[in-house]
Amino acid sequence: MTKHPRSARPLSPRVMRLAFFGAAFFLALPLLASISAGPLSGERLHAHVAYLASEKLAGRGSGEKGNELAARYIAEQFARVGLMPLGTSKQTDPKARMDGTGYYQPFTFRGAAAKGKKNRLAVTLGRTRVAYRAGTEFEPSPLSASGTARAEIVFAGYGIVSAEAGRDDYGSLEVRGKVVLVLDGAPAGGEALQRQGDINLKIVTARDRGAAALLVLPSTALTAFRGVDGGPQTDAGMP
Repeated sequence: MTKHPRSARPLSPRVMRLAFFGAAFFLALPLLASISAGPLSGERLHAHVAYLASEKLAGRGSGEKGNELAARYIAEQFARVGLMPLGTSKQTDPKARMDGTGYYQPFTFRGAAAKGKKNRLAVTLGRTRVAYRAGTEFEPSPLSASGTARAEIVFAGYGIVSAEAGRDDYGSLEVRGKVVLVLDGAPAGGEALQRQGDINLKIVTARDRGAAALLVLPSTALTAFRGVDGGPQTDAGMP
């Protein structure tokens, strides 16, 4: 299975193909036992798990070769016991029709984010414009969507809104169409409050309130936002 890069842009996604009915394999084990020859023994189960967990499959990462091999193995097992195919035989074609020729259901997903060359951050204070340097003074998050936001900045504390934690940093703040600035992490407190320090929750909270973009002030260095070329990420839907 190959990875398909797109043209460079701020936080441009790399798209990978995935063809996998894997989760259904273990859900279907009781059915396979009833329609296959003989009972489903512990030895047979062990053989399946041993292969799927083997070094040959290298962790079965989404969009990787090991994942492709695992999908083929599962499809072969389905065919071996006579399970009716409802998918396609075109394992890596996300546009393939589910015509019953195979067990695959290929689809496209966002595999990772790569930094483009046009990342910019600037703030205007009165008549003074301050521009920040990418990589040293600010770092685009791998969760950020590609886009531009020009708006007033409003500070929302830690950006936490949680009834469980008994905290609402937004209160009566009107942030629709504005750039929200929040602190990284969470203040000292119980476990419920610490869970709210997750950057994903801060993003959802700001986005659901109509924010144009989110700026996070890290508690230490920019290390918390490194690794934008790393594993699978979800597009936050705003810069």
